[in-house]
Amino acid sequence: MPKATRPRKLIVSASRRQDLPACAPDRLLAQIGARSFEWKQPYSGKPATLAFEPEEIFCLALWSKNFGPLFGRDPFELIDPLHPYFIFTINDCRALEPGLAPSLEHRLAQAKQIVERYGAPRLLWRFDPIVHWLDRAGRPQHNYAGFEPIARRLGRLGIRRCVFSFAQLYGKVLQRQRKLGVRFVDPSLERKKEILGALATSAASLGIEMLSCCQSELAGCHANVRQGSCIDGPYLRTVIDADPTGLDLNAHPSRAGCGCTRSTDVGNYERCVHQCAYCYANPCLDGAAP
Repeated sequence: MPKATRPRKLIVSASRRQDLPACAPDRLLAQIGARSFEWKQPYSGKPATLAFEPEEIFCLALWSKNFGPLFGRDPFELIDPLHPYFIFTINDCRALEPGLAPSLEHRLAQAKQIVERYGAPRLLWRFDPIVHWLDRAGRPQHNYAGFEPIARRLGRLGIRRCVFSFAQLYGKVLQRQRKLGVRFVDPSLERKKEILGALATSAASLGIEMLSCCQSELAGCHANVRQGSCIDGPYLRTVIDADPTGLDLNAHPSRAGCGCTRSTDVGNYERCVHQCAYCYANPCLDGAAP
Protein backbone atom coordinates (compact mmCIF):
# COMPACT_ATOMS: atom_id res chain seq x y z
CA MET A 1 0.00 0.00 0.00
CA PRO A 2 1.47 3.38 -0.94
CA LYS A 3 2.32 5.66 1.96
CA ALA A 4 -0.25 8.40 2.50
CA THR A 5 1.02 11.90 1.80
CA ARG A 6 1.15 14.33 4.69
CA PRO A 7 -1.43 17.14 4.38
CA ARG A 8 -0.08 20.53 3.41
CA LYS A 9 0.29 22.82 6.40
CA LEU A 10 -1.67 26.05 6.28
CA ILE A 11 -1.53 29.45 7.89
CA VAL A 12 -5.07 30.78 8.31
CA SER A 13 -5.47 34.56 8.39
CA ALA A 14 -8.53 35.76 10.34
CA SER A 15 -8.52 38.33 8.92
CA ARG A 16 -7.07 41.21 6.95
CA ARG A 17 -10.51 41.92 5.46
CA GLN A 18 -12.49 42.02 8.69
CA ASP A 19 -11.78 42.27 12.42
CA LEU A 20 -13.29 38.86 13.15
CA PRO A 21 -12.31 38.73 16.86
CA ALA A 22 -14.12 42.03 17.48
CA CYS A 23 -16.94 41.97 14.93
CA ALA A 24 -17.81 38.30 14.43
CA PRO A 25 -16.39 36.23 17.30
CA ASP A 26 -19.35 33.84 17.42
CA ARG A 27 -19.09 33.10 13.71
CA LEU A 28 -15.33 32.62 13.97
CA LEU A 29 -15.61 30.17 16.88
CA ALA A 30 -18.53 28.30 15.31
CA GLN A 31 -16.52 27.73 12.16
CA ILE A 32 -13.48 26.58 14.13
CA GLY A 33 -15.71 24.20 16.07
CA ALA A 34 -17.20 22.86 12.84
CA ARG A 35 -13.70 22.57 11.32
CA SER A 36 -14.83 24.49 8.28
CA PHE A 37 -14.14 28.13 7.48
CA GLU A 38 -16.58 29.80 5.10
CA TRP A 39 -16.27 33.19 3.44
CA LYS A 40 -16.93 35.06 0.21
CA GLN A 41 -14.25 35.66 -2.39
CA PRO A 42 -13.47 39.41 -2.29
CA TYR A 43 -13.88 40.11 -6.01
CA SER A 44 -16.27 37.50 -7.35
CA GLY A 45 -18.43 37.26 -4.22
CA LYS A 46 -18.54 33.49 -4.68
CA PRO A 47 -18.62 31.36 -1.52
CA ALA A 48 -15.43 29.63 -0.45
CA THR A 49 -14.89 26.87 2.11
CA LEU A 50 -11.84 25.48 3.87
CA ALA A 51 -12.54 22.20 5.62
CA PHE A 52 -9.65 21.25 7.89
CA GLU A 53 -8.35 19.06 10.66
CA PRO A 54 -6.47 20.83 13.46
CA GLU A 55 -3.21 19.11 12.58
CA GLU A 56 -3.35 20.70 9.11
CA ILE A 57 -3.23 24.21 10.57
CA PHE A 58 0.26 25.43 11.38
CA CYS A 59 -0.96 28.75 12.72
CA LEU A 60 -4.15 30.78 13.14
CA ALA A 61 -3.21 34.43 12.65
CA LEU A 62 -5.80 36.54 14.45
CA TRP A 63 -5.94 40.23 13.47
CA SER A 64 -7.74 42.67 15.72
CA LYS A 65 -7.94 46.05 17.40
CA ASN A 66 -10.04 44.61 20.20
CA PHE A 67 -9.80 41.00 21.36
CA GLY A 68 -12.26 41.60 24.19
CA PRO A 69 -15.35 40.16 22.43
CA LEU A 70 -13.42 37.01 21.53
CA PHE A 71 -11.84 36.55 24.95
CA GLY A 72 -15.21 37.07 26.61
CA ARG A 73 -16.40 33.86 24.95
CA ASP A 74 -13.60 31.77 26.53
CA PRO A 75 -12.30 30.61 23.13
CA PHE A 76 -9.09 28.99 24.24
CA GLU A 77 -10.14 25.34 24.05
CA LEU A 78 -11.06 25.90 20.40
CA ILE A 79 -8.23 28.14 19.26
CA ASP A 80 -5.31 26.64 21.16
CA PRO A 81 -5.02 23.54 18.90
CA LEU A 82 -4.65 25.91 15.92
CA HIS A 83 -1.61 27.65 17.47
CA PRO A 84 -2.93 31.23 17.53
CA TYR A 85 -0.69 34.18 16.71
CA PHE A 86 -2.05 37.60 17.63
CA ILE A 87 -1.58 40.54 15.26
CA PHE A 88 -2.74 43.34 17.53
CA THR A 89 -3.17 46.91 16.26
CA ILE A 90 -2.75 49.20 19.26
CA ASN A 91 -2.71 52.95 18.76
CA ASP A 92 -4.52 55.88 20.33
CA CYS A 93 -6.48 57.93 17.81
CA ARG A 94 -10.07 58.34 18.96
CA ALA A 95 -10.67 61.15 16.48
CA LEU A 96 -10.39 58.81 13.49
CA GLU A 97 -11.65 55.62 15.19
CA PRO A 98 -15.08 56.62 16.51
CA GLY A 99 -16.37 53.07 16.96
CA LEU A 100 -13.41 51.56 18.80
CA ALA A 101 -15.11 51.00 22.13
CA PRO A 102 -12.52 49.84 24.68
CA SER A 103 -10.09 52.33 26.14
CA LEU A 104 -6.38 52.10 25.46
CA GLU A 105 -5.96 50.79 29.00
CA HIS A 106 -8.37 47.94 28.32
CA ARG A 107 -6.59 47.04 25.09
CA LEU A 108 -3.23 47.00 26.83
CA ALA A 109 -4.78 44.68 29.42
CA GLN A 110 -5.77 42.36 26.55
CA ALA A 111 -2.15 42.38 25.38
CA LYS A 112 -1.05 41.40 28.87
CA GLN A 113 -3.56 38.54 28.85
CA ILE A 114 -2.18 37.27 25.54
CA VAL A 115 1.42 37.45 26.75
CA GLU A 116 0.62 35.67 30.01
CA ARG A 117 -1.03 32.78 28.18
CA TYR A 118 1.05 32.46 25.00
CA GLY A 119 4.26 34.42 25.56
CA ALA A 120 5.38 37.74 24.13
CA PRO A 121 6.74 36.29 20.84
CA ARG A 122 3.19 35.26 19.88
CA LEU A 123 1.98 38.88 19.85
CA LEU A 124 2.90 41.22 17.00
CA TRP A 125 2.21 44.88 17.74
CA ARG A 126 0.96 46.97 14.82
CA PHE A 127 1.17 50.73 15.20
CA ASP A 128 -0.63 51.21 11.95
CA PRO A 129 -1.23 53.44 10.18
CA ILE A 130 0.67 56.58 11.03
CA VAL A 131 -1.77 59.19 9.79
CA HIS A 132 -1.81 62.96 9.28
CA TRP A 133 -4.83 65.17 8.69
CA LEU A 134 -6.18 68.69 8.98
CA ASP A 135 -9.18 69.05 11.27
CA ARG A 136 -12.28 71.16 10.61
CA ALA A 137 -10.39 74.29 11.61
CA GLY A 138 -7.48 73.45 9.33
CA ARG A 139 -5.17 72.56 12.21
CA PRO A 140 -2.55 69.84 11.53
CA GLN A 141 -3.14 66.61 13.46
CA HIS A 142 -1.35 63.28 13.72
CA ASN A 143 -1.60 60.10 15.77
CA TYR A 144 1.99 59.23 16.67
CA ALA A 145 2.14 61.15 19.95
CA GLY A 146 0.77 58.00 21.56
CA PHE A 147 3.54 55.79 20.23
CA GLU A 148 6.06 56.10 23.05
CA PRO A 149 3.62 55.56 25.96
CA ILE A 150 2.24 52.44 24.25
CA ALA A 151 5.74 51.21 23.42
CA ARG A 152 6.82 51.58 27.05
CA ARG A 153 3.88 49.49 28.27
CA LEU A 154 4.34 46.80 25.65
CA GLY A 155 8.11 46.77 26.10
CA ARG A 156 7.59 45.90 29.75
CA LEU A 157 5.51 42.92 28.60
CA GLY A 158 8.42 41.70 26.47
CA ILE A 159 7.08 42.77 23.06
CA ARG A 160 10.04 43.17 20.71
CA ARG A 161 8.51 43.75 17.27
CA CYS A 162 6.35 46.58 15.92
CA VAL A 163 4.98 46.72 12.37
CA PHE A 164 4.10 50.17 11.05
CA SER A 165 3.12 51.95 7.87
CA PHE A 166 2.08 55.44 6.88
CA ALA A 167 -1.55 55.73 5.80
CA GLN A 168 -2.25 54.87 2.19
CA LEU A 169 -4.75 57.40 0.85
CA TYR A 170 -6.83 55.14 -1.36
CA GLY A 171 -9.77 56.60 -3.29
CA LYS A 172 -12.33 55.36 -0.78
CA VAL A 173 -10.36 57.03 2.01
CA LEU A 174 -10.25 60.36 0.20
CA GLN A 175 -13.98 60.13 -0.54
CA ARG A 176 -14.66 60.26 3.21
CA GLN A 177 -13.01 63.64 3.63
CA ARG A 178 -16.04 65.78 2.83
CA LYS A 179 -18.33 63.78 5.11
CA LEU A 180 -15.80 63.97 7.91
CA GLY A 181 -14.94 67.61 7.40
CA VAL A 182 -11.21 66.85 7.41
CA ARG A 183 -8.41 66.62 4.86
CA PHE A 184 -5.95 63.78 4.95
CA VAL A 185 -2.32 64.67 4.32
CA ASP A 186 0.43 62.51 2.85
CA PRO A 187 3.78 63.80 4.13
CA SER A 188 6.84 63.86 1.90
CA LEU A 189 9.23 60.92 2.00
CA GLU A 190 11.81 63.00 3.82
CA ARG A 191 9.26 64.02 6.46
CA LYS A 192 8.22 60.40 6.91
CA LYS A 193 11.84 59.40 7.45
CA GLU A 194 12.24 62.20 9.99
CA ILE A 195 9.17 61.08 11.93
CA LEU A 196 10.18 57.46 11.74
CA GLY A 197 13.68 58.25 12.95
CA ALA A 198 12.29 59.65 16.19
CA LEU A 199 9.94 56.69 16.68
CA ALA A 200 12.66 54.16 15.88
CA THR A 201 15.09 55.76 18.33
CA SER A 202 12.48 55.59 21.07
CA ALA A 203 11.62 51.99 20.19
CA ALA A 204 15.29 50.96 20.18
CA SER A 205 15.72 52.26 23.72
CA LEU A 206 12.92 49.87 24.72
CA GLY A 207 14.27 46.89 22.82
CA ILE A 208 11.57 47.03 20.12
CA GLU A 209 12.42 46.55 16.44
CA MET A 210 10.51 48.59 13.86
CA LEU A 211 9.27 46.66 10.81
CA SER A 212 7.99 48.47 7.73
CA CYS A 213 4.78 47.08 6.23
CA CYS A 214 4.99 47.27 2.42
CA GLN A 215 6.75 50.64 2.30
CA SER A 216 10.22 49.45 1.35
CA GLU A 217 11.41 53.02 0.75
CA LEU A 218 11.47 53.45 4.54
CA ALA A 219 13.45 50.32 5.34
CA GLY A 220 16.97 51.15 6.41
CA CYS A 221 16.31 54.85 6.98
CA HIS A 222 17.29 54.19 10.61
CA ALA A 223 19.38 51.43 12.16
CA ASN A 224 16.27 50.18 13.94
CA VAL A 225 14.03 49.99 10.85
CA ARG A 226 13.90 47.10 8.42
CA GLN A 227 11.44 45.66 5.95
CA GLY A 228 9.01 43.35 7.70
CA SER A 229 5.81 41.39 7.26
CA CYS A 230 2.80 40.69 9.44
CA ILE A 231 2.64 36.99 8.59
CA ASP A 232 6.31 36.06 8.65
CA GLY A 233 6.62 32.32 8.06
CA PRO A 234 10.31 31.96 8.96
CA TYR A 235 9.70 33.87 12.21
CA LEU A 236 6.57 31.86 13.00
CA ARG A 237 8.57 28.66 12.66
CA THR A 238 10.65 29.82 15.63
CA VAL A 239 7.71 30.65 17.93
CA ILE A 240 4.95 28.19 16.97
CA ASP A 241 5.23 24.76 18.55
CA ALA A 242 3.96 22.79 15.57
CA ASP A 243 5.46 20.60 12.88
CA PRO A 244 6.22 22.92 9.91
CA THR A 245 6.52 20.08 7.38
CA GLY A 246 4.62 21.06 4.25
CA LEU A 247 4.44 24.76 5.16
CA ASP A 248 4.93 27.09 2.19
CA LEU A 249 7.35 29.78 3.34
CA ASN A 250 7.33 31.72 0.08
CA ALA A 251 6.10 35.28 0.04
CA HIS A 252 2.56 35.73 -1.26
CA PRO A 253 1.88 39.48 -1.32
CA SER A 254 -1.61 40.71 -0.47
CA ARG A 255 -0.79 44.10 -2.05
CA ALA A 256 2.17 45.90 -3.60
CA GLY A 257 5.27 45.64 -1.45
CA CYS A 258 3.80 43.05 0.96
CA GLY A 259 6.24 40.36 2.07
CA CYS A 260 3.83 38.12 3.96
CA THR A 261 4.08 34.35 3.76
CA ARG A 262 1.26 32.55 1.97
CA SER A 263 -1.89 32.28 4.06
CA THR A 264 -5.59 31.63 3.54
CA ASP A 265 -7.72 34.61 4.52
CA VAL A 266 -11.17 33.61 5.78
CA GLY A 267 -12.75 37.04 6.29
CA ASN A 268 -15.35 39.03 4.38
CA TYR A 269 -15.40 42.70 3.47
CA GLU A 270 -18.21 43.78 5.79
CA ARG A 271 -19.08 46.83 7.86
CA CYS A 272 -16.75 47.19 10.81
CA VAL A 273 -17.75 48.52 14.20
CA HIS A 274 -14.50 50.50 14.57
CA GLN A 275 -15.40 52.84 11.67
CA CYS A 276 -11.78 53.92 11.17
CA ALA A 277 -11.68 56.85 8.78
CA TYR A 278 -8.45 55.72 7.10
CA CYS A 279 -9.41 52.06 6.58
CA TYR A 280 -9.04 50.60 3.08
CA ALA A 281 -11.28 47.63 3.91
CA ASN A 282 -14.28 49.30 5.57
CA PRO A 283 -16.84 49.98 2.80
CA CYS A 284 -18.53 52.91 4.54
CA LEU A 285 -18.18 55.16 7.54
CA ASP A 286 -20.85 56.36 9.92
CA GLY A 287 -20.26 58.35 13.04
CA ALA A 288 -19.06 61.69 14.31
CA ALA A 289 -16.42 63.58 12.43
CA PRO A 290 -13.24 64.52 14.25
